[in-house]
Amino acid sequence: MDDQEKGVYECLMYHFSHENGLLAQVELGKEISMQAIDDVERTLRLLREFWKNRRALPRREIYLLWSVFSRLEQAINLQPTREQELCAVWSLLAIHMQDLLTTPLSTMSEEDAIDVLRRHLVGGPSFGKALCAGCTDQLHFQHLLHRLEQLKLVFSGQQEIPKRLSYALFNA
Repeated sequence: MDDQEKGVYECLMYHFSHENGLLAQVELGKEISMQAIDDVERTLRLLREFWKNRRALPRREIYLLWSVFSRLEQAINLQPTREQELCAVWSLLAIHMQDLLTTPLSTMSEEDAIDVLRRHLVGGPSFGKALCAGCTDQLHFQHLLHRLEQLKLVFSGQQEIPKRLSYALFNA
């Protein structure tokens, strides 16, 4: 990792985990700094460039980014008068996560392209959507838990996780 990439991670750590960062300020009910928003957007665009051809991504950074959304949702629930403002920040970050975690078509391997096509054509039930709707299939749920246990064994101790799995975390 070069110095520029380290600087990107440091900026994200500051804004998403430091007591004076953007997310902490939001949680405290303080005004959202446009400078901080610009800084985060610029940093996420740089990170997208670093990650665009990677097949696996650092777990620590993925967790940091993933945790932002639950914290923002909590802030939205606790600060209903700021819902519109906070939802705009949530949406902005969601767009950047989508860009960050998807593989550009021009760099997608044949295997990845076939997998995407297969999921669109024969896909299967979305557990996340079924859970939100309150209608989960027990057999499908057991199968999902079994697969998650298998992935847990595969990824335990690894410092990176596949980019496609990272994307699934944000879209579950």
